[in-house]
Amino acid sequence: MLGKSRLSVVLVLVMLMGLMSGCASFTKNSYKSLLVASELYNTTMISVAEMEKTGVITAEKRLEVNSYARLYYDSYQAAVDALGAYVSLDSTANKEVASMAVLKATLSIATMVEKIKPYLHK
Repeated sequence: MLGKSRLSVVLVLVMLMGLMSGCASFTKNSYKSLLVASELYNTTMISVAEMEKTGVITAEKRLEVNSYARLYYDSYQAAVDALGAYVSLDSTANKEVASMAVLKATLSIATMVEKIKPYLHK
């Protein structure tokens, strides 16, 4: 299935970004993390659509994944806003808020991917 190979490539990219994270500034690393998370989101949603079309998952399972996708999208938008606030006014408080928002977005995308993981080998 094409969706599985796309998702595998994105997961490898996520691991590579993790390895590179020690070399970048907080801002640059945060933007990279959000970029990779958004690519993973897009790839996951394409894969989920393909899996539903081919009968690998049910419409109900897709709705469940979509609910996690909405949570991710909201947390992603919050992280972008928080990171923008940090860039505008470089303060410790803004950095902490941005850091937590990026972490929440990352955890949200991980949760979403975990929901479809059992279906990737079918």
